[in-house]
Amino acid sequence: MAAKKSTITKNKYNANNYDSLRIVVPRGAKAAIQATAESQGENINRYVRGAIQARMIADGADGDILRMEGKPGYIRKPSK
Repeated sequence: MAAKKSTITKNKYNANNYDSLRIVVPRGAKAAIQATAESQGENINRYVRGAIQARMIADGADGDILRMEGKPGYIRKPSK
């Protein structure tokens, strides 16, 4: 029963603190993305978040919005 309460607590925390974003890729692409992420020592979420952040920074947007405190994979903005 404690595990169920723990899951409920985690789900509530996640709902209050994170947005969920679903992407659709061609069949087989997920495995390729996962393999590449793992080769870099990352999971898919961190890898994709880093790619989005890099693109946002390259496009002149504030990529810091994707920063997750204390999590590896954060890309710092280049100093101007």
